[in-house]
Amino acid sequence: MKKKKGFLLLALVLALVLFGGCATTKEINQEKDAGIEAMNKGDYDSAIKYFDKSIKMAGGKINNQVVDTCFYKAAAQYNLGEVNKALDQYTALMAYDEKDSKACFLRGSIYLKQKNEKKALADYKEAINRNPEDYELYILIYRNLSGQGYDKKAKSY
Repeated sequence: MKKKKGFLLLALVLALVLFGGCATTKEINQEKDAGIEAMNKGDYDSAIKYFDKSIKMAGGKINNQVVDTCFYKAAAQYNLGEVNKALDQYTALMAYDEKDSKACFLRGSIYLKQKNEKKALADYKEAINRNPEDYELYILIYRNLSGQGYDKKAKSY
């Protein structure tokens, strides 16, 4: 009888260890939402921690929810002054989805702010190549370039 109870206890502990780390979509979204709330308050350090926890809770599964969280994380990193980490995040997002133009545009916008015209224009060109039908993208690129004093380049968009 003692062996049977010990086995059941061991089985219960194993089940808790194996399944205890699984998070529901609701729990993952709660962490992401907490990160967004922290961002809205200007607490980018906490936001990144919430986003990291949300991503970790996904258990290595890459889906739209995780990708969206990564975009928020990159924005928080940029706002915290961790520009290179934000650039790395956008680079990873660009590699993950070779059809999405948003990461290209955002990384290009960081390069433009850094006065790295060559890299900015390359990313903007890539964004357009990935989504040539997105006319709003052309307008955003135009505004960014014009706002940074690149009026001649802006007009080409």
